[in-house]
Amino acid sequence: MNRWTKDEVKILKDNYGKIDINKLSIILSRSNDAIHWKASQLNISFKKNDVVELYAEISSINERINSLTNDIQNILSMISTMPKYNLNWTKEDREYIFLNYQKKSIKQIAKDLGRTPTSILGVISRFDLVKEKIPKITEDQENFIVENFNKMTYYEIKKELGITEYTLQKCLKIKNLSKNKERINK
Repeated sequence: MNRWTKDEVKILKDNYGKIDINKLSIILSRSNDAIHWKASQLNISFKKNDVVELYAEISSINERINSLTNDIQNILSMISTMPKYNLNWTKEDREYIFLNYQKKSIKQIAKDLGRTPTSILGVISRFDLVKEKIPKITEDQENFIVENFNKMTYYEIKKELGITEYTLQKCLKIKNLSKNKERINK
């Protein structure tokens, strides 16, 4: 450890707190710690401007910390709403799918459960659930079917309405209507 020369002490007294400590370290060829230690020995303190600059730097660091804290909270919030990958299916999840796969879209079920649409399809196929397509018929067609299903054959009804037999059968099933076998083929 080298002793401080009179010239080095003078440079320290004239510049400590006025110029950056790293620059002063280069000028004096001493470590920052050695400069701070010698300054405290000589009772030299930072000048008022340095305290203001230091406070501004601390304020800037605090602002950055607050910004990073907000970023972290936003990331955590996004993670909590992300779909759950590779998680076990709870009984409630499976029941929700069974109760809603006919009524809601796969995307909507996935969103409701916080899962991916692919994972919902996996459960549906694993349990051999088939999403029935509900036939699209008008209210007038539906009323016609209800009024005439005992008066006309399926063939006559579907020809009259211009619908498929599948659509007719689905409508009858939804309305809980059925014909006996002899009437179907007449």
